[in-house]
Amino acid sequence: MQTPALLPDRERHRIPYHEVSSSSSKHPRASSAVTSASQVLVYVPPSAQAEVEGIDFSSADIVRSLPEAVDRLQSGRYQGVCVWGHAADSVRFLMESGGLLEELPEAVVLLDLDLHILWSTSQLAEFTGRTESLIGEKFYDAFGTPEILGPDFCPFHTAIGSGESAQSRLRVGEKAYFEVHAAPVMDDDVEDVLPDFLLVTVRDVSRDMAQRQKLSAIYQAGLELGDLQPQEVLEMSVDERVELLKSKILHYTQDLLEFDTVEIRLIEETTKSLEPLLAVGMQPDAEGRKLKAEATGNGVTGFVAATARSYLCEDTTTDPLYLEGAPNARSSLTVPLILHDECLGTFNVESPRPGAFTNNDLQFLELFSRE
Repeated sequence: MQTPALLPDRERHRIPYHEVSSSSSKHPRASSAVTSASQVLVYVPPSAQAEVEGIDFSSADIVRSLPEAVDRLQSGRYQGVCVWGHAADSVRFLMESGGLLEELPEAVVLLDLDLHILWSTSQLAEFTGRTESLIGEKFYDAFGTPEILGPDFCPFHTAIGSGESAQSRLRVGEKAYFEVHAAPVMDDDVEDVLPDFLLVTVRDVSRDMAQRQKLSAIYQAGLELGDLQPQEVLEMSVDERVELLKSKILHYTQDLLEFDTVEIRLIEETTKSLEPLLAVGMQPDAEGRKLKAEATGNGVTGFVAATARSYLCEDTTTDPLYLEGAPNARSSLTVPLILHDECLGTFNVESPRPGAFTNNDLQFLELFSRE
């Protein structure tokens, strides 16, 4: 059995859905469904042409190809769309018309072969920061002047020419990255050389890219810290070498890791005391506090030094291990300094916001503090 799915235009009021049986030669309900509503577009794919013979479409516009249907819909004068197809397809069409695509985190975009935007979900406007309509605009122009990073530097032309999906990545400005996937839309009933449209999904991958770049930069920073050139230290005293190391650590901590409050302590092997090496933003009494690498009675720092395990304090006001460090600190993150599987000390950062540190921060700081 064949049934048409009557789909309302999202920008207009909904009109009722009518299921029409195609088993009747006269199609009485079909005629009633179509003619009772004005400004209805009826799309009949080539495979269903025989099913609509004898139906009165005098009060509706009937089209027999998807490109023609899309072209007609650009006029915006239709209250509904009747799509003729299998009953199972009706459910899918109704679900899509109900706004499910708008719930996706990705933007879904329909392009013509000249890369003009024919339709998109609202997510595209959010990605581009545009408030005006993007319909009719070139895809790349919607993003301003994006840089195409590959792997396919012409994903749309690849999809058009090959008939296969293609993808690429765009950079917009300094920190915004988008993954673009283009798929050709072919007419199953016609052996076209070229697709009718391109269906494009756009996903914001800025956070993923930022994490990858940060991990790479942290790795390089660790290599630089462990590879001070002889000419840098040849004529330096021990204290000067320590100061050089501290300045490099502070630079990477604040500029790369973006932590403002920092305390680094080293374990004194014979006494197991934790000697301050570097402290920025800590209270004087906290900076001078005597601590040992013991799991109890020495705060979070002593626990981390004794166990060689990282510790994330979500709320300093309720954590029994936390000892006051930075003024008004509400959360802290402390990781062990590891060299050849041996704990040499601790690296502590604090924030005035509760729950300020994430698992990503933990991963970054652990990576920076190893080897």
